[in-house]
Amino acid sequence: MRKQFIFGLFILVLFLSGCSQGAVSAVEDVYRASLDGDREKVAQLFSQFDGYDSYYLDEVMDDISWSVLDIGGIENMNLKEVKRKELKPEAIEELDDMYGENWELVATQLDEDDFFFWVLKKVSGSYFIVDAEDFDLEDLEEMLK
Repeated sequence: MRKQFIFGLFILVLFLSGCSQGAVSAVEDVYRASLDGDREKVAQLFSQFDGYDSYYLDEVMDDISWSVLDIGGIENMNLKEVKRKELKPEAIEELDDMYGENWELVATQLDEDDFFFWVLKKVSGSYFIVDAEDFDLEDLEEMLK
């Protein structure tokens, strides 16, 4: 019961939050480019990722592509921006410490209990992925207000 409530709350927060099309579009672009085998586009979007190494680009693109295929397409990925005001102060502080104050968070729901979060920064008018991490429902509860 509690799990269903938290899941419903997460969906409601994401629905009410609206989204910055730029950050969400950048995440859609990385999914689409991975599916299309567009190495140049994926490399560009990950170029600001800490520890990014182009040696692993094919593996990264395969993992991203399989995520899309497992869900049944980008349109089923439920991409939403998570605004600062929807996060607990501790989560905001941690993200600010890691990325400065100029970050945006985009969530992808992989299934009922699993989520993937993309951290993006806007640099010279373009969005770049600077980090990405999977979360389960319990991790999510710790982040959201």
